[in-house]
Amino acid sequence: MQSREKTQLQRAVSAARQHKMKIRVAAREFNVPRSTLSDHVHGRVGETRTGLVSLLNKEEEGALVSYRLFMADRGFRMT
Repeated sequence: MQSREKTQLQRAVSAARQHKMKIRVAAREFNVPRSTLSDHVHGRVGETRTGLVSLLNKEEEGALVSYRLFMADRGFRMT
């Protein structure tokens, strides 16, 4: 989500939570999807992470990198 869209969503959430506007009116006024605004107002949205889910934990990843560098120093190419 772009910063302008985030700002509009935050302003809409604030207006709806302070009961200055109904969710439907705030969604229209701030040009955000009504269902998204409703989810944010009612706390049904958690922190989202972008990108792929890692299959390795940090320790396993570090061990794999170390091994890969060890093998590269001995002339084995990565395939």
